[in-house]
Amino acid sequence: MKRLSLLFLVLLLGLSASLLLRGAVPADREALATGASARHWVGTDELGRDRAQRMASAFALGLAGSTAAAFLSTCMTLAAAMAIGFATPPVRAVLLYCSDLCLVLPWLFLLMLVRAVLPLSLPGLISALVTYALLAVLGWPLYVRTVSARVATLACAEWLLQARASGLRLGRVLKAHVLPHLLPISMTQFLLCVPLFLIAEADLGSLGLGVSEPLVSWGSMLSDISSNAQRVSTGWVYLPLVLLAITVFSFESLGAEE
Repeated sequence: MKRLSLLFLVLLLGLSASLLLRGAVPADREALATGASARHWVGTDELGRDRAQRMASAFALGLAGSTAAAFLSTCMTLAAAMAIGFATPPVRAVLLYCSDLCLVLPWLFLLMLVRAVLPLSLPGLISALVTYALLAVLGWPLYVRTVSARVATLACAEWLLQARASGLRLGRVLKAHVLPHLLPISMTQFLLCVPLFLIAEADLGSLGLGVSEPLVSWGSMLSDISSNAQRVSTGWVYLPLVLLAITVFSFESLGAEE
């Protein structure tokens, strides 16, 4: 399953890169909301834009943005977990309470609220940066308790206590002795956050609160499904939903087997 997931992601990434390297395909005003053809492999949308190239752009942007957000969120989780794990018991209890409070918040609705407060006329690049930055900031508490429990176990290990007793600074101990032990669980968190952020951005984009035009995201592609004309004219309008589901499943498989 892991090999199949990697193979699918590599193939989809390669296909997206080849479509993007072709250059922008101008809108075909004579082919509005059409099905597959020799010129447009999976048809066009209601404005005559090539759906295949738009899906390639959405995949590239979603993968890049979600990967960056997942990396930032994982780093924030590591920093918070190490601070909690090496804190004194009273301070640790307070920090865990704060992280749990952030965890129980309806972060998706909070994300929608924060994004809705911002101007809807943001440039495409700025809206993408804001969206994925918000995802990273709101996603860090998901795995703090698990990682901090691992850090607390390491903090009580004899070899670590001996290293600190020998005069090593805490920063050196964290970098050389604690962080390597946290990389496997952090990699799992990273692989699970990528599909989570992909879905979150798709939810926002389908509501018009995600990445703005002219950039193409999964959310803007899925919003085409709400168009009755699109659904009646061609079944290719559901292809972005199918690809998103397979992409999410592939990352979930990689995270589960890590």
